[in-house]
Formats: sequence, structure tokens, C-alpha cells
Amino acid sequence: MNKRVKYIKSEDCIFRIKNISLKSHKFQSFKTNDIIFKDLYFSIDNLIIPRKGIYFITGESGSGKSTLVNLLGLMLKYDISSFSNNKSGIIFTPEKGHDIEYSNLYKNNLTSQVREKYFGFMFQNDHLIDSWRVSENILLSCWLNKCSRENNDKLIYRAEKYMERLNFKDPKSIFAEYPSELSGGQRQRIALVRAIIKEPKVIIVDEPLASVDMHTSNLIIDMLLSLAKKKCVILVLHDFHYQYIKAKLNEINAENRIIYSHTYNVSKYIKRSQA
Repeated sequence: MNKRVKYIKSEDCIFRIKNISLKSHKFQSFKTNDIIFKDLYFSIDNLIIPRKGIYFITGESGSGKSTLVNLLGLMLKYDISSFSNNKSGIIFTPEKGHDIEYSNLYKNNLTSQVREKYFGFMFQNDHLIDSWRVSENILLSCWLNKCSRENNDKLIYRAEKYMERLNFKDPKSIFAEYPSELSGGQRQRIALVRAIIKEPKVIIVDEPLASVDMHTSNLIIDMLLSLAKKKCVILVLHDFHYQYIKAKLNEINAENRIIYSHTYNVSKYIKRSQA
């Protein structure tokens, strides 16, 4: 049986979403400022996510799964002028006693700094840059976070260890290659290494298994479950992959190697419709 989180102190949560109830609001992309959704009703009531474990986001297509994780990961912003009171919003607590209110990030243009420091992302599309070598793709998130270039050797060593765990036989030779020279499964594993290389507090993984074979899926799943022992892993999945990972999680917890988990069906937390 999974070790599920039902009651948890607020200081042990990395996310608290409190009474967001927005009407005729807009979601915007931080990258382009484009309006992604407009004139929708979108509400979330008191959703909390602990700071370590694996947390599944499930729901029907179009129910708001990706919207939710993109809001949590500061990839989208919401219109805070629609809040009915100042107790509403998303509170992110990367360290105990260090609360970060997303509304303040929006006002002070600090979203990219927080996102690059604390978050790692992996998507169904690997988003590798084909004109860059594998090593450069992996180190990109570190450079964006202004990691010292002098630390490259340390980071490359860390990447090698992750790649060995993901069944790359000769990581050093892979570093020199370009993404176009790799298989789809290799590209997805490189994308995972890129997401975790800077050791983020939160790893957001949105449908990473849809286009890879079972062998690659198992490698990715095993790595994510291992990371979830110490980090917050938020995972959006189709039902088939969800059931498969839950079965693996049951096996692990049956051996008393407990990994905390919880399933958030977005239909229970999110109400979304045309305004």
C-alpha cells in the first residue's frame, strides 16, 4: 500500500494554493506575453503539495492538468487583479520558513529567477537544441541560473553519474554528439538529466512517457521514483502510465522503502468553464 499524505503540517508543504477563484481572468505566457486562455472561470480550493514525494496530476483531457503544473512552475501567470482577497494565491516554500507568494513575484518581475533556481522541467517533447552538443544541452539550465562556468567539471561529473543510472554505457562519448544523432529514447533520457542536473527542489514532468518504449519508460520511472525520496516530483500522466507507476510504487513500499505519494485528480480541485 502506498504511503499517502493525508494530513500534513503547513511547514512541510512546498506548495499551498489557497482559495483561488478567478472570473474573466487571463493566463499569459511569460515567454511571449501571449494570452493563452481568456474569459474562463478557473478555481482551485486549498490544494497542498508536500516537499518530498511523487505527486500525480490526473484528469480527463482538457481538465486543466497542464495548466495547473504550468502555473506552479511559473510558466504561466494569472491575473491577480481578480482576487477577492489577499489571502488567495499560490505560496511556494522551497525552504522551511521561506514563503514566496507568486503574486509578489509577478509584481516584481522575479518569476524567471525563482523558476530557474528551484525548478526542473521535463516534457513529452524533449526540447533539445539540435545545433548544440549534448553536454551543452545538459548544462543549459545551469548557465541560465548563472552557475559559474568554473563548475562545469563538477556538473559534467554529476551528469555522467545520472547518465550511467539511465543506462548510457559511455556518457563521455554521448556528450560530444548532437541530439539529431540520438534515438528518441536517448533524447528523452538526456532531457531528464538536463531537468535534474542543477538539483532543483521541484521536478515537473508532463507526459514524459508517451513517445518512448517500455525499456526507456522503466529507466525514467526508476529515476523519478529515486528522486522522489528527497525531492518534490510532480508528474502528469495518461491513465495507462499512471497505473503502471502506481504498481511499481506498491512494490517499493511493500519492501518498506517508503516513497510518499498522492494523486490529485484535477476535477476535484479545479473548476474550469467558459465565463
